[in-house]
Amino acid sequence: MGNFQNKYAKNYDLFYRDKDYKEEALYILSLVKKFKIPRNCLLELGCGTGSHSKILSKHFKNIHGIDISKEMIEIALKDNKFDNIVFEYGDVRDFNLSKTFDCIISLFHVASYQVNNIDISQMFERVSYHLYSGGYFIFDFWYGPGVLDDLPEKRVKKITRGDIKVTRTAKPIMRREQNIVDVQYDFSVNDSNKIEIDSYSEVHSMRYFFLPELKILLEQHNLEFTDAFSWMTLKKLNYQSWYGLVVAKKK
Repeated sequence: MGNFQNKYAKNYDLFYRDKDYKEEALYILSLVKKFKIPRNCLLELGCGTGSHSKILSKHFKNIHGIDISKEMIEIALKDNKFDNIVFEYGDVRDFNLSKTFDCIISLFHVASYQVNNIDISQMFERVSYHLYSGGYFIFDFWYGPGVLDDLPEKRVKKITRGDIKVTRTAKPIMRREQNIVDVQYDFSVNDSNKIEIDSYSEVHSMRYFFLPELKILLEQHNLEFTDAFSWMTLKKLNYQSWYGLVVAKKK
């Protein structure tokens, strides 16, 4: 879980500036309406720089966001102009906020960063502990059949911001026996005002899940599987679904 280090955190919003946070937040809101979830208190696990929470703050009375990256939380706090949002550092595997929520969400594959059974089990235990009875847990993840049907490939993304040009190369390595993809991110930052090019690397290990194992893991923590969809739709998961979403309910 030691990902999104300081340098990556600074460029995080730059790399995902084309990510439609508003549309994703509205998708989550549509699920909240579909399952008739109260809009009193929402917890976001892995809130990053707070983009989803800030959009959803218009629809919930109170929102609490936690993230394992202190740098991300610093950015979220710096840009937080909403009185009903709290951001703080926290690990999804062992946080304790001493309160419960109507709904807990976890987006952008935070669950898939839990690469072994202990990690994901601890995350689900913490979710269950922080949910009201009858409360809902909504999370997305890498869906096994979709990943195996369309294997990850090397990708290069280039971003320009003023005098700075950043190139990110993502190189995946499959660990099939463990249902894990190690994604090595190599960054090159070229500032026209500087002679030297800054380079750094991070490895993000991502686990892809299958529904039967998720149902078992949820059940172990008093969370009842309710439904699953292909990301950003209400369609059932299929072999073209790289990203899945699960809705579970606290018993």
